[in-house]
Amino acid sequence: MKIVIVPMWLSKVLECNDLSKSALLDMETLSPYMAKKDLQDYARLPYGATEYFQKRFGLELPIQHPGSDDMPGANLYVPHIGDQTGIMDRIGEVFASKEPIEHQLIGHHISEGLRVDFDVEVFTTKDSEDVIGLFARLGGGPADDPREASARFLEELAGILYARNHGLRDLCAEGILGAYINHVG
Repeated sequence: MKIVIVPMWLSKVLECNDLSKSALLDMETLSPYMAKKDLQDYARLPYGATEYFQKRFGLELPIQHPGSDDMPGANLYVPHIGDQTGIMDRIGEVFASKEPIEHQLIGHHISEGLRVDFDVEVFTTKDSEDVIGLFARLGGGPADDPREASARFLEELAGILYARNHGLRDLCAEGILGAYINHVG
């Protein structure tokens, strides 16, 4: 099942332009509303996020490359934006790769005491395919426990996958159940 990481700034683009969530997998639909660099940043996000998900949640989600629709299990989907990268795009990529992943997910610097949390939501594409969206948002504050927020995120992800015919054996093999148990304690 495809999992799409949706940075907070991209959620705002969808909201402001009244676009459906299925546009998250359709670069043609998004391109009139976003700069080329933003589209490239969105397509590169899963590569930078894999290490972040591993460190923060103990979750190893494989990356599904464009054109490999037969990959089993739950995996991060990389939107395909084409091969139109020039020299300036490649220079921009070097600088973008040095920006902390938390800033890429939110779209700006994160103040101390805040962190990135995720809302998990299933949406359907125009091709009637179910996709899991991991929607980044700011979290944190004096009464908000980061371990509890992480456990809640993993519980929602596991629950959605289980409801979509990923059995307990699959959730164990994919490491999602183990990551949840580690966060619950």
